[in-house]
Amino acid sequence: MTARRQTARVGDRQVDAFVTDAGLDVDGRLVSWLDVDDLIEGDHRVELMLANDERLELRALGATHDQFLDDLRRARRAVRFPALTVATGEPIRSFLSRDPSGPIDVHVFSKVVVLEPREGRPDAIPLSLLADLRRSGHTITLHCRGRADASIRALGARTDEFVDVLERACVDQRAATAAAYAALDPGLEGCTAPDGWAFTLTERPAAWSTLVVLARQGARADEMELLRQLAGDDLALGVYTGDTEPLPFALARVGDRIAVEAFTADDRATFVFATDDVAALNAVLLLTSFRRDALALPDDQLGRWAVAVRTWPAVQQARRMLVSRVVHGPRWAEGVRTALLA
Repeated sequence: MTARRQTARVGDRQVDAFVTDAGLDVDGRLVSWLDVDDLIEGDHRVELMLANDERLELRALGATHDQFLDDLRRARRAVRFPALTVATGEPIRSFLSRDPSGPIDVHVFSKVVVLEPREGRPDAIPLSLLADLRRSGHTITLHCRGRADASIRALGARTDEFVDVLERACVDQRAATAAAYAALDPGLEGCTAPDGWAFTLTERPAAWSTLVVLARQGARADEMELLRQLAGDDLALGVYTGDTEPLPFALARVGDRIAVEAFTADDRATFVFATDDVAALNAVLLLTSFRRDALALPDDQLGRWAVAVRTWPAVQQARRMLVSRVVHGPRWAEGVRTALLA
């Protein structure tokens, strides 16, 4: 984007501020968008809340402050959304909710809807988690799998448009997911499971049985057989289409522990979490695009995933619940039994 010059005051000095693709340039100091965790907008002012707990306030923004703030929000969003969730590129459509709590930008992407308050942390709902959409007047309630429901209010005359755009995005995703299932194996033709959502034998007998056969043919056949024995009827299987090859995966609940295994990929380890809530864990995996580094790496090695960890309470909780990362190798069976049965 073309950087537009904006004069402002920081403390008692006047500065030149430029919105760039990478961050906000304030008199030669570049503040990365990845480090700007929140914005507080006021009358001709904006305060940036940074990851290191620093607060950077720009005051006296002048007559062009509206355009400056629009540019700032757009540039920050383009960098932070891909680091947070599967929201990449430009949204299909954006809307403004004049919610009583404050304005909220609502963005519909091909795989996720993001609610971005003008002040505060955003919320993201992968479309796979959207079980139902209900409307009452100008209030739209998104009923979700594995997480709390969300309400969107005060879209005004664009309420119908928002519903149409979101429903179309969901229809398109379901069609793409069904095609990915069918391409993975002819026995999965007609499977209507949401993208990246695991199901049990009782819920989808034919598709589950086909995935078990695929597991026996995959790189983790022995591991999957042991997880099937340990989890029994609580073994849930699914496929995440991702951006490249489909990823078949298992969530094996054994008592109050859940093992996560990708059974056709060459993943290095099985992750075990101290929880019995399969749906909530599945929702976190979708929120992080099944990138388990966000759940396992030490705080000082998170890189781009640090944004998601700082932003999403559900990711923070999943990191606390991770009790073991069992590396595939000669002692894997012993390690996973210990982790699941402890």
